[in-house]
Amino acid sequence: MRRPLAVRAAIAAVVVAVLSLTACAGTQPVVPADPSVATDTAGPSATDPGPTGEAPVTDLTARRGELGIASCPASATAEPVPEGLPSVSVACLDGSGEVDLSTLRGTPMVLNMWATWCGPCRQEAPYLAEVSAGLEGDLRFLGVDVADPDPGAALEFAGREGWTYPHVADPDRTFASALGVAGLPQTLFVDAEGRVVYRHAGALTSADQLRGLVRQHLGVD
Repeated sequence: MRRPLAVRAAIAAVVVAVLSLTACAGTQPVVPADPSVATDTAGPSATDPGPTGEAPVTDLTARRGELGIASCPASATAEPVPEGLPSVSVACLDGSGEVDLSTLRGTPMVLNMWATWCGPCRQEAPYLAEVSAGLEGDLRFLGVDVADPDPGAALEFAGREGWTYPHVADPDRTFASALGVAGLPQTLFVDAEGRVVYRHAGALTSADQLRGLVRQHLGVD
């Protein structure tokens, strides 16, 4: 049954009105309640305070100093020696430069290889702190942070454990691989001529044990 012409005309008018209102609603711009307020969807910048209100550490060298950790030593002019450390340049943990540990001479050295993810490294940490503080000046202590993704977190770990001696980073295990070190921790005893005279694999069990190893292999009391 066909509707009267007047009814069809009325229905068509209603449809046109509805479509017009829908089109207007769909094209209206979204205006902020206060146009003077700018929005930032990029998140906090590198210098913005984090959720705790503290700015993230961007200068690791300054932070190292605040933690009381010594700067890493400078490379010397020396040729590698047989049974010495590999001639591999490693970065200082605070990013301040690089050093070739194979060139360090003149003072016996305890080289401890560690990482924040290494449980046994945490266990032996107090013994390294105690002995290094007691033999400061007679013996060089140096830490090698292996395969840690965040040098800032590694610095905080070293400071919290009381390690005031310098540290370098070996993020891709280049230095560790050249030494044949597979597991951590490992402590190397290097004489004044730069030769590795002893390796202790695994965690140190006491400060007295470490003192005994220093005395036996490096002749330092």
